[in-house]
Amino acid sequence: MRRYTVDLLKVLIGLGISVVIFYFFGINEVLKAIRTVYYPFFFFGFFFYFFRNIIGTWRLKIILTNLGHNISFASTFKAHMGGIAISDYTPSRIGYFYASLILKQNENIPIHSGLSSVISSNAVEFTFKVLGIVFALFYLIWIIQPNLSIEIYLILTLVTILMMVIAISLILVLWWERATNFFAIFEKIPYLRKILQKIKEIQIESKELKPIIWKIIVLSMIIWVLKGLTWFFFFLSLRIYEISLIECMLLQPLITAFSFIPLFPSGIGVQEIGIIFVLGIFDISPPLALAFDLLLRSTILFNLLGLFFALSVIRASNLQKLK
Repeated sequence: MRRYTVDLLKVLIGLGISVVIFYFFGINEVLKAIRTVYYPFFFFGFFFYFFRNIIGTWRLKIILTNLGHNISFASTFKAHMGGIAISDYTPSRIGYFYASLILKQNENIPIHSGLSSVISSNAVEFTFKVLGIVFALFYLIWIIQPNLSIEIYLILTLVTILMMVIAISLILVLWWERATNFFAIFEKIPYLRKILQKIKEIQIESKELKPIIWKIIVLSMIIWVLKGLTWFFFFLSLRIYEISLIECMLLQPLITAFSFIPLFPSGIGVQEIGIIFVLGIFDISPPLALAFDLLLRSTILFNLLGLFFALSVIRASNLQKLK
């Protein structure tokens, strides 16, 4: 009960910060920008977001098939979207790991197999995200705005370090067997012993993925491009023409990195600050930046489909407990 209270408090604080931000920079100006949205471009952006999830599902299915779990594309899509939906409401978007529970409930796939699949796809994607952030920082600092203040350098550097830590941690968990040796001292603690055992099981299955790692990399690159296209058309829908497709591909991992700061679910409040901060470098006004943020947040409406899949699994699990 205490955990749910803390989570609810985080949501309320995040929403409170967002309300203050929108109020401070002029909610009327933000709504005025939203009313000028050119919907054909907006729906193009939404199409690429949908297609990105199709490719993400395909990537997950390829990994599961390689591990010996040949399930349907539809079932994989339910797990993928369920994980995406839960990630919208969890700090650092860690909720995507819930996809492994959906796979367990719907297809009886062992948890360690589901986690191996989810972590493998995310480890590669996080690596691309970190590379994108590094390129974005180089582009912003040395090409766009070479005279940024030391405070801005510090913020961007800290965000980059956070993403690098997450990416390296995922890679180590997957493919470095000695990673668990560092925590062997904690094996005497029952709860941690179970976690270490799960990590070892994940590492065993991850070895089977080495022959298809190139497929995971290619599909992750396609997803990166599709994310850039989503942002590009969202910008165009607001008549923001100053940012190119290449710049969208660089800004997307940098700005969304703010949502991985583990303070509030889905980075609410923090991502808004990041968007104002980064787009301000391109001389885009805060109200217009916040209007763009609302377009990004609108993808949650599509993710509600995944929330339905996730909640159905929770409901089925509760019924089994009652039996």
